[in-house]
Amino acid sequence: ELLDAGASGLGDSPSRPVVGAAIPTWWDTDADYRIEVEGVYDALTAHVQDRVDFVAVMAYRDAADPAGRQRILDDVAIAIARGPVEVLLETARPGRDGPSRHETVYRGGIGRLRSIRDLLHARYGSAEGFRGVGYHAYLDAVGAGTRRWPGPGRTDR
Repeated sequence: ELLDAGASGLGDSPSRPVVGAAIPTWWDTDADYRIEVEGVYDALTAHVQDRVDFVAVMAYRDAADPAGRQRILDDVAIAIARGPVEVLLETARPGRDGPSRHETVYRGGIGRLRSIRDLLHARYGSAEGFRGVGYHAYLDAVGAGTRRWPGPGRTDR
């Protein structure tokens, strides 16, 4: 309802702001996140994507193994089939107050982060709806303080 209200308030003006939403990948694959909206029963992701200009998919996977990398590709494939997608990768140090070690690329370092980015660009780089890969920028994140590393709010595209 909130997304519908926001969209109707913005109108169709060419100067209207672009509206995006960050969504976790499990909204597509977890049965608990399938809901009915206006008579349509679908993944929560589908309902969100119907109401925004693009989504930022939180692809929080370690991707240390082939199965993890494949899950990221599968998650992005589901979302990109519905509309424009930016992929977000978690870079924070795992721990009690942070992500689990399965949700962040921290242990793999910059090399793992870049390999996932390259994998996504190889698979989706020419796809019309692929908007690039974004990284969280924390003080203790992968690459923090590294020269020429993208700062907060920057993406690779």
